[in-house]
Amino acid sequence: MDTGNDMINQETFEKLLEIGGAALAQKVIDLFFEHTPPKVASLPTLLENGDLKSLERMAHSIKSSAANLGLDTLREVSAKLELTANQGEAEASRELVPQLVAASREAEMLLRDKQKELESA
Repeated sequence: MDTGNDMINQETFEKLLEIGGAALAQKVIDLFFEHTPPKVASLPTLLENGDLKSLERMAHSIKSSAANLGLDTLREVSAKLELTANQGEAEASRELVPQLVAASREAEMLLRDKQKELESA
């Protein structure tokens, strides 16, 4: 299955498998699903409340989680949001939040496919 391969850095994901095998990869994916969706869901409210500092911290955390799994698109959008929030650019941040939400949804679908691959391997 080739779904989403343009969104994941295969080299990064393969390194994760080399380090700890399917069990570690599954654990990291599980942690992503446990922590990242609630953070992503909080972004519009943080933006609405003008809490750019918390928006920056959430974007940083999402960026790190995405990087661990090779989710480059999500990592890149998160990095942009982290930067704009850090610089106090509310309007630029407002444009990036929907992009991050969309990238996160795509990443979740990709990771569900990866979970199936790991289970059947």
